[in-house]
Amino acid sequence: MDQRYIDELTRIVGAENISTEILELEVYSRDPTVVKGKAEVVVWPKSPEDVAEILRLANKI
Repeated sequence: MDQRYIDELTRIVGAENISTEILELEVYSRDPTVVKGKAEVVVWPKSPEDVAEILRLANKI
């Protein structure tokens, strides 16, 4: 993921609510389904407004 998007996500949710740490990316890249993926960033939004801003950003990407 382009660093500018990570910077924008950090602005939206705050540095304490975003991670690009390898261990967390591995944990959040797995679930019980057969669908496989690899997270590039993990974000923990704290409000509906955070979610709305994240979705607006996602629509730009």
